[in-house]
Amino acid sequence: MAIVSKELYEKILRLICRYQMELRRSRRSVSIREINIYHEFLEYTAIGWIRPDKLPFSFRLRELKDEWFDFFRSVSYGKSEVGNHKVSAGIFKDYRFFEQYASSGLRELRESLRNGGEHVNTDQTVSHEPDNR
Repeated sequence: MAIVSKELYEKILRLICRYQMELRRSRRSVSIREINIYHEFLEYTAIGWIRPDKLPFSFRLRELKDEWFDFFRSVSYGKSEVGNHKVSAGIFKDYRFFEQYASSGLRELRESLRNGGEHVNTDQTVSHEPDNR
């Protein structure tokens, strides 16, 4: 599921900013694994969306993560009208970022189908111009 909310995105980003400042001042000690997860989180954030599953374990807003995942567990696997599926979500800053990400995924899928179903990681550079291929 995609949640498009500039307000929620920026609220979480402000919390991340505090976390980053604590890391810079060496007030936090994190493992190499957590640093790798955090870098993955930052890669997604750089393209306009937040994946709560990529928040570092040491991220002090455990309550935020717990509430987020508790909610999506409560509507997953036959517990709601979506059926017997896992439900998860990411937060996009605005529709432009969501559209760019979705278009990139569709281009990659199209390329994969052209190559007989093999997974192909195409150049995912995003253009502000429509893709008329």
